[in-house]
Amino acid sequence: MPSDGETGTDAAPGASRDTGTSAKGTSLPAGNGRGRGHGRGRHNRRHHHTITKQETITQPGGIAGAPYFKTPTENGDKALFNKVKGKVRDYVLDRYDHGLDIGSLLSNLTDPVITEPFDHTQAEIDKMGVLKRMKWENECQIYFERVSTLKSNKVILYSILWNQFSSAMRIKVKGTSGYTENKEGNNCVWLLETIRAVCLDYDSSKSELMSLDNSLERLILYRQLEKTNEDYFRGYMTLVAVFEQQGGDLLYGQKFRDKVTKKIPVLRGQSTEEHEAQIKQELRIQREKIITVSLIK
Repeated sequence: MPSDGETGTDAAPGASRDTGTSAKGTSLPAGNGRGRGHGRGRHNRRHHHTITKQETITQPGGIAGAPYFKTPTENGDKALFNKVKGKVRDYVLDRYDHGLDIGSLLSNLTDPVITEPFDHTQAEIDKMGVLKRMKWENECQIYFERVSTLKSNKVILYSILWNQFSSAMRIKVKGTSGYTENKEGNNCVWLLETIRAVCLDYDSSKSELMSLDNSLERLILYRQLEKTNEDYFRGYMTLVAVFEQQGGDLLYGQKFRDKVTKKIPVLRGQSTEEHEAQIKQELRIQREKIITVSLIK
């Protein structure tokens, strides 16, 4: 066990790793999809045995069959971050209540927003019919359950991610600015962003301009070579995510955005919000087209 109270072990990659099986007694699910790490999206509330934090701590070496997060010195695979993240996402979707919420955090690297039910006044509640009131009360119950479950799942997810580190990766993460406070708060988003930065050899001590230029250079020079289509796509999308996180714009700047915007007229009866949503959708489409062309070239 790490000396500072961290969970997990420093077992070397390839060592025996026994995380057990699901409640059904099956092996852990394999990742699927073209590097998107979506897992099986149909799962929401699974009635499998939910692993407690203590059980997670006593399970050595991480998820069975999943690769470790490693530093670039140990492994040069740009797709490694998404590969491991996808395995972890499959694992939590299969094992945890409201797994889609924690799965969303892993997919988007943002804390999921759980919509709060409308807060009716007592007078409004009294006027509700039996079915409408039962439906509203059920929505409230599910909301509080999801919020509470997400909070506890984030504590466990932090431990799972830490268990999936190589020894060198742990040293790198511990030396990152903000490590102590984010560890104490079980900040999974910070941890995932830090892992990604380390995997791609991003140096936060460099100037923002230099870091952005390096990210763009890696993106332009990235080639498939002997990689499978899946690994190539995963690696490329990881580089895209880092480039955009540092302020890069795949849409060729504001002039291109303005050009796209001007082509979308305001329809009769269309609200400002609806028009803005239409513009955002078109910009997303253009971004996907740019990525597709770049991948093919």
